[in-house]
Amino acid sequence: MTILQLKCFLGVIKNKNFAKTASALGMTQSVFSKQIKGLEEEFHVKFFERSTRDIEPTNAGISFYPHAKYIMKQYNEMFSQMQEYLPRQRMKLNIASMFFIQQYHILEGVHEFRKTYPNIEIALSEQRALEVQEALDKGQTDIAIIYAELLQRQYPKVIPIKEDKMVAVMNKDHSLAWKDRVSLKELKNESFIMMKGDSQLHYYLMLTCIDAGFVANEINVNLRLETMKSYLRENQAVTLLMRSMAEDLVDNTLVLVPIRENKKLTLSVVVPTETPSTACEKFLAYIEDFKQK
Repeated sequence: MTILQLKCFLGVIKNKNFAKTASALGMTQSVFSKQIKGLEEEFHVKFFERSTRDIEPTNAGISFYPHAKYIMKQYNEMFSQMQEYLPRQRMKLNIASMFFIQQYHILEGVHEFRKTYPNIEIALSEQRALEVQEALDKGQTDIAIIYAELLQRQYPKVIPIKEDKMVAVMNKDHSLAWKDRVSLKELKNESFIMMKGDSQLHYYLMLTCIDAGFVANEINVNLRLETMKSYLRENQAVTLLMRSMAEDLVDNTLVLVPIRENKKLTLSVVVPTETPSTACEKFLAYIEDFKQK
C-alpha cells in the first residue's frame, strides 16, 4: 500500500467520480485506475461499486475509509514536521487575490510575514474573482484571498479574515443622505453607477437589488473608483459598495449610508488542497494571529 493509493482512494470518497479525482491529482485515467486496482488487490476486496453513475463505497470501502484518513493525517503531520529539519532553503508561496486588498490592510500582513520568514518568497497577484477561482482550480496558486460568498464551489479550507457590510454612497445633498440607514427598496428609483471591473462582484451587487424586488437602473459606464466620484459628486447617481472600499470614496461632498438589510461579504483566505505546503501552513498561522490585531 502506498500514500499515492490512499490519496486516490480518499479522493474518490470525496468526489464520487474516478475521472474527476484523477484530474485533481494530475493523473491519467489509466494510471489512476491502476492505483485503485492495486489497493483492492492487496486487500482482496472491492472498495467501490462501479455500476452506478456516482461511485459509491462498498461496505469494505466504508470500513477502510477511517483507517485511510487516519494514516493520511499522520503522514501529513510527519511530512510537515520533517520540513523543519531541511536546510533553510528558499520556499515559494503563490497568492492570488481579488483587487481591493489594500483597503483591508492585508498587504501590511504580507509585508510583516516577509520580514518574519525571509526564506519564503511570496508571489502576489491581484485578479478578478473568476480568475482567482480559476487559479485555485488549476493549482496555480497556494492561497487565494477572495470574498467567500463569491466562491462557486467548496474548498478544503476557507478562513474568514474580515466581514464587510454593504453601504450606499451618494452626494451629501441627496434626499436620503441624512438617514442613519437606508433600505434597498428606498433606492429602487435611483440611477446607479456600479463597479464593473469584477464581473462576479458586479453580479452580486445587481442580484442584491433584484432580491430587494427591483432591477437597478444602471448607468452604462465602466469606471474605476476615482472616476465614479465625479458622477456621485454631481448627484447624478448612487452606488453600492462594501464599506472598506467606499471609505476611499468619501470626502466633503460624498457620504456613505449603511444598508438596512445588513448585506455583507466575508473576505477570506482559501486553500485548494487538504495538504498545503509548509510555507502555506506558516502563512495561515500568521494570518490567524494578524487578524486578531
